[in-house]
Amino acid sequence: MPLADYVNALQRLRTDSGAAKYPASTLHRAPHKPLLLLSVLDLAARGELSTNFVSLTIDLGTLFADYWKLVMPPARRGNLALPFFHLKSDGFWHLVPQQGKEEAFAAIRQIAGMGQLRETTIGARLDAELRMLICIAETREQLRNALIEQYFHPDHHEALRQQAAINLGAFQYSETLLNQPRSGQALLAEQPSNSKQQVRRQGFRRAIVKIYDHRCVLCGLRLVTEEWKSVATAAHIKPWRIDHNDDPRNGLCLCGTCHTVFDLGLAGITEQYRVTLSRQISIDGNRAGYISTLENRELIMPDNKSYLPDLNALQWHLDEVFLR
Repeated sequence: MPLADYVNALQRLRTDSGAAKYPASTLHRAPHKPLLLLSVLDLAARGELSTNFVSLTIDLGTLFADYWKLVMPPARRGNLALPFFHLKSDGFWHLVPQQGKEEAFAAIRQIAGMGQLRETTIGARLDAELRMLICIAETREQLRNALIEQYFHPDHHEALRQQAAINLGAFQYSETLLNQPRSGQALLAEQPSNSKQQVRRQGFRRAIVKIYDHRCVLCGLRLVTEEWKSVATAAHIKPWRIDHNDDPRNGLCLCGTCHTVFDLGLAGITEQYRVTLSRQISIDGNRAGYISTLENRELIMPDNKSYLPDLNALQWHLDEVFLR
């Protein structure tokens, strides 16, 4: 199929509609399918669509969630399973069932959530011709514009295009940090000034949670929902505001509670990579819970030892932040 035919197909997606269910930002239509397709275009822009197969991954889920937040009210939760399953009705998206689950898959008419989708499906196969168009920058942007202009209010067009640029910049920045940790700053100079910090923060977080597989280095907690929402945060040991250092060795993957405890100086990390706790966690009225069990616990280490937390940064934190 030529480009014009795929543009037409993308602009004629079968979507639910209703002013009571969907906001003006999405022209009162369900945004799930176009947002998933925008996310797939972003994967292609990264060079991650080497075949015409789209896998169910945390990166895809994160991209979808970031777009969702731009156009939908905070109270509405996005469900990636819905468009991933129902795009099969639009002719160019072909679901691939799990081996041995073909009959169970064929019987599904409505999808409940990611759990059911993962149990029965390994991913989706795009038309080979569409994948080729997606992997060429010029035609990819034509397809992106077709989706944005067809399914979203003009007031949101620029924000959606800007999000695509931020997603690509953050991916490139995270890869730079992972491959050449101390050279990442050069990339930021190439980004528009109004998106630099979003690119930096998103890229730093992606690098850190990837290194530690979303696991808190202090308490060991790893919790990721079916929709790939994670409790993991990316913390600087020596804050960004002091020396603008996004080197992954100046970063820790922490759950929300441990992040706060570390930033407040209630916990530190010794040169032996063990947790030390401030006596202030035991002052009258405090109920430290599981935090009190972390004393002398060995840090959760990255598999790649080249990313071990920097001892100088850890000592700075003990000297300047830790409440002795």
